[in-house]
Amino acid sequence: MKLSHLLFPLVLIATACEIGTGELDDTGLDPEGDTDTDTDADTDTDTDTDADGDTDADTDADTDADADADSDADTDCEFNDDALIADTGLPDDSVEFEPAYFIATAVMMIDDNEVWDFEYDSTANSSYIDFTFFGDSSTSYAELCTIIYDISDAAETTSTWTTDSGGQLYGAFDLSLADGYTDCGILDEGSWDTTDMRDVLEKHKFGVGIGEMVNVADDLKPAVQDAGLDWDNDWEPYVTSGYLYWDLAAGALEWMYTFGYDTSCDVALFDGDGYLIPLDKPTSGPVERGLWVANGFYYVDASYLSH
Repeated sequence: MKLSHLLFPLVLIATACEIGTGELDDTGLDPEGDTDTDTDADTDTDTDTDADGDTDADTDADTDADADADSDADTDCEFNDDALIADTGLPDDSVEFEPAYFIATAVMMIDDNEVWDFEYDSTANSSYIDFTFFGDSSTSYAELCTIIYDISDAAETTSTWTTDSGGQLYGAFDLSLADGYTDCGILDEGSWDTTDMRDVLEKHKFGVGIGEMVNVADDLKPAVQDAGLDWDNDWEPYVTSGYLYWDLAAGALEWMYTFGYDTSCDVALFDGDGYLIPLDKPTSGPVERGLWVANGFYYVDASYLSH
């Protein structure tokens, strides 16, 4: 089952990005499926993600004394990697769509450099990658549809990835895309050589990495501050970068920003106010056991997928 998430209501034009424009996503998830990751119990009351767009992305760390079970003490953990996301085919009412851009977001339960299923709010979930497709600027980059793949069988990469930013990787995983769920319509076969966008994705090799924040900070920090959020206290101590490996690119691309959240074995932990408990950002690998959410930050030109 895919965890609910929502694009944070800001759009960047990232002129330094190699491909496409930019988008600021949410910092994670809470038990109601909202995107407010505020762990500050004293003042914030904004937890909704309704149409007014007032999603709160505060990740204040002043809950260190809350019910934070130390996952390092869990010595008898059992993990699963069942296929919980199923291919149900194209929607029965499929209509033709033309994607202009996409964003990739990955949610991974990581333990000892392995990816597993996890339990979130008493519900079993697969680790997954979500490709969300958008229209062009004439539609204000309207969201069109998504394709979701179970990646609980992702394997630590055996190759050496070069990063476009020169950032250090703390964990890197090869993905095998198959049997994805989609609510996308049909493609123009003359333009894409198929009617199913999953065929387009699955002919490529992808991977996801967690690593040092280098280039993303130049765009992310001002976007967070422009939104009236506290970069120094609520973001900087926790956020690092996510990297998308793509066989069409020269290595792993720093196109995501990433938060880790505490778990007890494979069970996501929440503080007394019902918020996920953020982990300090890593400075070396392997990453700490936890639920890692790599949020897509840049729009990527979808036409590159047809190559």
